Amino acid sequence: MFRTILLLAISGCLLVSCASLQVPLNPPSFPSAEFSTISQDEITIRVKPIVSEEDYLELFDENLPRNGVVALWVEMNNGKTTAIDFKKDGWLLLAGGRSFAPLPGAKMLERFYAANHTRMISENADAESRRRLERIELAAGPLRPGTKREGFLFFRIDPRLSSTWSRGGASLLVRDVRLDGRHKKTMEIVLPHANS
Repeated sequence: MFRTILLLAISGCLLVSCASLQVPLNPPSFPSAEFSTISQDEITIRVKPIVSEEDYLELFDENLPRNGVVALWVEMNNGKTTAIDFKKDGWLLLAGGRSFAPLPGAKMLERFYAANHTRMISENADAESRRRLERIELAAGPLRPGTKREGFLFFRIDPRLSSTWSRGGASLLVRDVRLDGRHKKTMEIVLPHANS
């Protein structure tokens, strides 16, 4: 009997330490009023910062900021008659007087596992999380005329800032958007909804 209880306890501990991040199967939808928007030169960028613990739990079943990661849902629309191009590392989150570079999905998962002291993860669960992340992450690269692209951008932050990162004038900066192969543009989107 004691041996059975001990095996169950060990199994339970392993299950807790083997947890994988729950990633949404489909892109989420948010009310329009929750977006910050900027339009310049026929390029429109809409951003929905994920701020509340409830939103993180609903989307990822985890409070990612406590692990040092914040997420923003970004929609980019090219209304121009020519393609535009942007790079993943062209984005910066400006918050609390600091700037934060984007964190690729694979690195975000590694940070999540490290922060949760996950020692073991089933190969299938990890592979599924990575596949889902690839589908909902904002892809970089050329955006054809008249098309839209959307997805999450993840940023690494200091976990001590998890409850305050969005206060005090947070904004999202996209640098070096190529307009016609020669000209580059920088756009900054103030995130007032992050401050509520």
